[in-house]
Amino acid sequence: MRTPVRLALSGSVCVVGGLLMILSGVVAHGFLPKILDFVKSAVSDMTPHSAYVALSIVIQILLFLIGLGGLGVIAGGVLIALGRITTGKFIVALGGGAGFIGLAIALAYAFYTAGYSSILTHAEYWIGVLFAALGRHYAHK
Repeated sequence: MRTPVRLALSGSVCVVGGLLMILSGVVAHGFLPKILDFVKSAVSDMTPHSAYVALSIVIQILLFLIGLGGLGVIAGGVLIALGRITTGKFIVALGGGAGFIGLAIALAYAFYTAGYSSILTHAEYWIGVLFAALGRHYAHK
């Protein structure tokens, strides 16, 4: 049953998750532009300019979505707490999905550059994504 207290708690959990995602400072701005630089330098002779431009646009869109993941989770949590459950859950799913993408990229980059030990530095981000998923799930019941 969706009681106001349950919705407020669910929304609060999402807001905390979004704040953790933002405060963790995990940003994929180091990894994705390196992919773009690699494409530009290593395979620029074989790749047409239009493909490079298209890849650049896709990477910029991904960076934008990853950066907005935490804000989306916060906005969705507020909407859930205000009773806009379907819209709030949808926005949390978008923000959390971007969060999972960001986490995967950050983990891959951390593992590539520093090994297993640096993966633990992203624990706050992972906890934030889990809070977002839990808050969304709790609003569902």
